[in-house]
Amino acid sequence: MAGLFTAQAPHNALGRTVTAREVLDRGARELDEGLEEQPEVRLRMTKVMGNAYDSLGLYEEARPLLEESLSLARQLYGEDDDTTLDRMYHLGSILHQLGEFEESERLLVRNLEGFRHRHGDEHKYVQDVMALLGWHYAEERRLAEAEPLQTRALELRRAQRGNDDPLTLLSVIEVGFLRYWQGRPEEALALHREALEARERLFGRDNPATLDSMNAVAAALNDLGRTEEAEALWKECLELKRRVFGNDHAATAYTTEHLGQLYRTQGRLELAIPLMKETLRIRQQSRGDAHPETLSAQRKLGITCNEAGRHDDAEVLFQSLADHWMEVEGESGLHTLDARLLLGLTFTRQSRAAEGDALYARVSSARRGAPETAPPESLDYNMACYAALRGWRDEALEHLRRRQRLRGLAAWMLEDSDLDSLHGDPEFEAMFAGLRAAGR
Repeated sequence: MAGLFTAQAPHNALGRTVTAREVLDRGARELDEGLEEQPEVRLRMTKVMGNAYDSLGLYEEARPLLEESLSLARQLYGEDDDTTLDRMYHLGSILHQLGEFEESERLLVRNLEGFRHRHGDEHKYVQDVMALLGWHYAEERRLAEAEPLQTRALELRRAQRGNDDPLTLLSVIEVGFLRYWQGRPEEALALHREALEARERLFGRDNPATLDSMNAVAAALNDLGRTEEAEALWKECLELKRRVFGNDHAATAYTTEHLGQLYRTQGRLELAIPLMKETLRIRQQSRGDAHPETLSAQRKLGITCNEAGRHDDAEVLFQSLADHWMEVEGESGLHTLDARLLLGLTFTRQSRAAEGDALYARVSSARRGAPETAPPESLDYNMACYAALRGWRDEALEHLRRRQRLRGLAAWMLEDSDLDSLHGDPEFEAMFAGLRAAGR
């Protein structure tokens, strides 16, 4: 049974016809009827089936099976047994995929404490949890918390498993992304190239692990301004991912997203928009409408539609985005304010200034009353753009000052036509003087 459930996941099927979904769905139904009196067998099968759904990118389907597996382990063995801790690890991973970060973190922290108490850092289970929890922190940009966990996991895996072990290479990739997010792109590229070369040598060019590394190398090249190399690699990666994973897998969306963003920054919007639509469709299907990755893809598509003059499409996307964030964090949440502001900017581009101004006033008032913390995405910057477009100099500069204080400024902002009315203003020029001088 275990072999049947795992044999046709993409990591093993490599693009051949995948029928595991049908097998799993049938098995899940039969599980409720056939193993009621055999809890230990049921404990194993719920994990096997949950992980098989996970490998297919079907995280919602995996969740109840892994929740049941953890519950059974607690009943059979108690809270601190290795079997129970193992189930915590797998459920924590799925919850992270589903965007339930607080509950995922709670399980993983408890999991790491339990494994460390029983085995110490040298045990492979402890290294697995350290790596996953470190990745969780890194994705949330809690880089100071991620650093010791991810670098320690890599150090231990290199020492115990060797440089070519699949888990060692996974840690190489994850530390590479950590370096990327820390603003150390040359180090990131070196680590990603190390993993790509090893994975291609060990597994072949079209292995899912190799494709993950290919995507990562392209991202590092793009960050270093080597866009032609990045584009060529992403295009090859996307072609292979569509064959290996299919068009609907979450792994495919990471490459459609990156390639779409590259085309957007190059102004090739006719190529960017179809890829961004594909990314959003896959995320909605695999993650759900309210997952942070889905909402991020929706935001990026809306912005690109505005840039392409498709303001009606952008309006629909931003209205939906605001509605979703309001359900998650309320009317005064920073993500909600960001979506409302983007909708207001869309109204101004549709010559609906009165509606845009009303939204801007609501957002501006709420932003001033919010805690002095870094907001999501580009809220303060977009507020500055709105005010500058409307000729409200003092308000535009106020928003830019807050942006500079909390997130910093960037040279690309000087090229944004939304801020044209501020050029020549002494305070504006002083803000960007260092960036102009450094050519950054």
